[in-house]
Amino acid sequence: EPLLALVSRGETAELVRLDPVSLEPVSNAPVVRVGLQDIPWAMATDGSQLALGSGRSTSLVFVDPRSMRPVWRIGAAFMTALAWPVPNRLLSFEHTGSHWRLSLIDPTTRRLISRRALGHGHSDVVSAATTRDGLAALLAPGRHVGTPRLLLRPGASRRVTGDRRRAGEAADG
Repeated sequence: EPLLALVSRGETAELVRLDPVSLEPVSNAPVVRVGLQDIPWAMATDGSQLALGSGRSTSLVFVDPRSMRPVWRIGAAFMTALAWPVPNRLLSFEHTGSHWRLSLIDPTTRRLISRRALGHGHSDVVSAATTRDGLAALLAPGRHVGTPRLLLRPGASRRVTGDRRRAGEAADG
């Protein structure tokens, strides 16, 4: 079975089907031009939609991976993480420039359900994923390099152990 892949075309990206052995595009297979939507991404729990975010664009694009057609688009801010815990709920972690926010989207009705500020904290949301117990998010220090934290919901926040694990941003020079 062909692989679904996001392929960079310079400044933009395309969603394509690749041969699993050669990693070459499958001939005559449809291609979806997704523009600046490249990362993060999340697949619906039933495989019916793929959500593609962007740190370079102000929208979130939904694609039907079976028909290889764009389904719909919704406005968003700079996105760093997406998680799709149940069929009718997609979580989007976005940075507005001054603070983080969490958007809750219902892909089945194509509606934004809520958008909440996460505060002016000093952590960046690096990645998020659903687990069998809830949500896991990796947080890195936002204004320096330091120890990352793993946020588990329901549950707690804990430091990632190990003295070699570092994350965050450092000024050049």
